[in-house]
Amino acid sequence: NDSCNVVTEYTIADEFGGVINGGPFTGPVSFDPGTEIFQLGDNVVTVTVTDANGLSDECDFTVTVVDDVDPIIECAPDITRGTSEDGILDDCIYIVQGDELDPIFLFDNCEICSVVNDVNGEATLDGEPFEAGTHVITWTVTDCSGNTATCQVTLTVEDDEDPQIECAPNAYRTTSQDGVTGDCFYVAGLVPGTEGEFDPIFTFDNCEIESVVHDYVGAPSNTTLDGAEFPGFCETTTVTWTITDTTGNTSTCMIEITVEDDEDPEFLTPDLTNTPGQTCGDTVRLVNITNNCHAELIVNRPTLWD
Repeated sequence: NDSCNVVTEYTIADEFGGVINGGPFTGPVSFDPGTEIFQLGDNVVTVTVTDANGLSDECDFTVTVVDDVDPIIECAPDITRGTSEDGILDDCIYIVQGDELDPIFLFDNCEICSVVNDVNGEATLDGEPFEAGTHVITWTVTDCSGNTATCQVTLTVEDDEDPQIECAPNAYRTTSQDGVTGDCFYVAGLVPGTEGEFDPIFTFDNCEIESVVHDYVGAPSNTTLDGAEFPGFCETTTVTWTITDTTGNTSTCMIEITVEDDEDPEFLTPDLTNTPGQTCGDTVRLVNITNNCHAELIVNRPTLWD
């Protein structure tokens, strides 16, 4: 209650004991901490009162400052990338390049303690692989008081690589080579060990193959040429194979198959006859001529001498 020639002093110390402010007050005063700046955390205020006779007293109180403001984060725009855009072919992934998916803006009124994503738990996605498809990535910023904020960015990875296909070499066959005679064609894959002889010898896609089909209508199935009949008039048949992946990318190759008739024609029942009562050389009949493909009959009329 001593109000004569009173000197009032104060100090403000942070939670670690460091003095962050202080000063004198003269005369009978009341301390107004509203005019002071307090650091984040616990701030101990000590007020000392000393009169002219050197008598003093002091008290202290704690001002605790809490950060209740969330940090701010802004994600990069959504992007679309092809599987080949990372410079690596024949895989079904895209590898993130640099900071293209990292947040583009971060701020906190006090201090940021961490920035992480929900893919690898790190502060960057540089070098992270993503498979073909759509990926929603969540970024979280946390300040040192535990306040958080989030944003999301969408990465769409598209398969932009065509599948690969290699046809079997062009082939030459004969009508009898399939083990069956008397017909005018070659049947693919009929002889044991020749299965798939005209089918592609290599197919590949960096992601997934949807189908591999051919365009030859004379085959029992459009996925293999086994069982297909190829004509034997020394003709060449061109077949196109098409491979399609699950994204719709396609590639093609072609194979040419040439079949030659190697079977001789024959008379099933040769019959040379002369019509009774007629003069020699009037009528000669050749009957039952057969050939697996086609035959040309040439008859040279002999010169008759009587």
